[in-house]
Amino acid sequence: MKYNPILTICIPTYNRKKYSESLIGYLVKFLEENSNYKVQLLVSNNQSTDGTEEIKDLYKYDFLTWINQKAFAPNAESHLVECLKYCKGEYVWCYRDWE
Repeated sequence: MKYNPILTICIPTYNRKKYSESLIGYLVKFLEENSNYKVQLLVSNNQSTDGTEEIKDLYKYDFLTWINQKAFAPNAESHLVECLKYCKGEYVWCYRDWE
């Protein structure tokens, strides 16, 4: 079955494992409990070196897309542009993993 989300929640991250893990965990729990929502959760890892990539092994869902960027994006804007290439939703909400 093809997954056609209405909304993509886009989370670009770089070396923010602690905050990303908390945010992703919260959103995954919410989406599990509210499965009628058509949402894609998209995490874009900008070559983090703090173990951020390990988070993807905790969650395996059709609504979760994990991208490991092949080239380092030197700033938040260019990372976001790369991230947007993978959004499938009709609408996009960009959420930062800041404190």
